Amino acid sequence: MVLRLAAFFSVVVVLSFISTNTLKAQCSDEVVWAEPEELLDLGIDSTGHWWVLSAPFQDFKTITIDGIKYGPFNDIHSLTFHRSGETWAFIARSILKSLIVTPDGIREFIPRIDSVFFPTESEELWWIESVGIDRKLTNGSKEFAITFPVKAVALHSQAYVVSWVEQRPGVEVLMRNGEEVARGDDVQLAGIWLDGTCVYAVGLSGRWSIWSGDTEHSSNLANVKSLSTNYLGTVMAWAEYYLSTGPRVKMFSSDMIRAWESPTLENIQGPVVLSPQDELLAFKARRVGRSLVYFNGAEYPAGERAGTPFFSNDGSVMAYATENAGNYIAINGKLFLLKSGAPVNIDVAVSPSGEQASWSTSSTILLEDLEFNVLRTGRMCDKTTRAVYSGRDETFKALGVITNRVYLMSCTAR
Repeated sequence: MVLRLAAFFSVVVVLSFISTNTLKAQCSDEVVWAEPEELLDLGIDSTGHWWVLSAPFQDFKTITIDGIKYGPFNDIHSLTFHRSGETWAFIARSILKSLIVTPDGIREFIPRIDSVFFPTESEELWWIESVGIDRKLTNGSKEFAITFPVKAVALHSQAYVVSWVEQRPGVEVLMRNGEEVARGDDVQLAGIWLDGTCVYAVGLSGRWSIWSGDTEHSSNLANVKSLSTNYLGTVMAWAEYYLSTGPRVKMFSSDMIRAWESPTLENIQGPVVLSPQDELLAFKARRVGRSLVYFNGAEYPAGERAGTPFFSNDGSVMAYATENAGNYIAINGKLFLLKSGAPVNIDVAVSPSGEQASWSTSSTILLEDLEFNVLRTGRMCDKTTRAVYSGRDETFKALGVITNRVYLMSCTAR
C-alpha cells in the first residue's frame, strides 16, 4: 500500500512538473533587433509582421521588417501590410527621388509619392504620385488624373474599380474610375460594393443620405457615423442620427431586401464595428436607461464599464472587456472571469476559437486561457507594443524593448 501511494504521488509530481513546464513553454521570446542605432518607433501588424524604425545617423532612417533591414533613406513613411500578410509596401525618400519599397524590390520615381494602397483580395499595389498640383492615382499600368487633394480612396476587392473623394473649392466630389458619382458639402466614402458600385454618404445643406450604387438606404438625416463595408464588399453598416428622435444602427447586405435596423437608442457609445466578412455587427449604446452591448439583435449588459466591441481576425468571435463586480472578457455574449484584471481601455486580441484572449501591459504580454482560467506572461520589458493574433501561425505576439534590444514575445494558442 505504501509503495502504491508513493508511486501515485510520484506520478502526480511528474505530471505537475510536465504541466507547469508546458504552460511556461507556451510563451517564449527572442531578440529580433539589437543595433547601435537610435530606436525611433516599432510595431506589429495583425498579420504577424513586425517592424523597427531606427536612425543610423542624423537625417537618415532605416526600417527592419521581419529581420530584414531596408535603407538608409532620408525618410520612411506609410508602411502598409496587405490583409493576407503576403506582402507590404512603404514610401521612402532618397536625395531627389521618391521610392516605393516592397519585398520584391524598390521602384524609383521623380514625382512625390503621397500614399500607397492594396485591395483586400488582390496584391496589386496602387499609389498616388504628384508633381506640383498635378496628381494621379495609378498602379503603373492604369492611371487617373487628379487635380485636387484627395480625401479618401477605396479599391474594389479585386482592384478593377477605384474610387476617391476630391476636395474641390467649396465642394467634395466622389469619383469612380475617373467619372463623377456624387458631390456635396461632405462625402464619406466607405468602400466598393461587390458589383463595383460605391458605398458612400453625402452631406448637403445639413442633411445626409446613404447610398450603395443607385440604391438610397436613408435620407434627410442629421448625421451619419461609422459607415463601413466588410472586406468583400457584401455587407455595409452605419449609425444614423435624426433631428427629433434617438439614433439607430443599420446593416445591409447583398442578400437583404431591406436593411436590418436596431431599436431607437438614447445614444451610441463609440464606433459601430462590422465583422470582416459576415453579416454581423457590434456596438455599445444606451437604451431605456441601461448601458448595453449589441451583437446584431441581441443585447448584453455592458456592466459598470465596457471596452469597444471587436471581432477576431476571421470574424468568428465578437468580444469585449467589461467590469462589473469583477473583471471579465465577453465572448459572443458569454462572460469569462479574468485573473489579471479587465483591459477595458487596452487593445485585446482573441483566438478564432474564442478560448484565449491576449493583451499587453506597459511591460509584457499576457495570455489568458478563458476556459481553464490559466494566465501566462511574457518577458518583463521597459515598454511593449499592442498584442495581436497572427492566424498564419496561430500565435499571439507583441514586441518588447529592453534598453536598445527588441524582443519578439510569442504565446501559442491552445
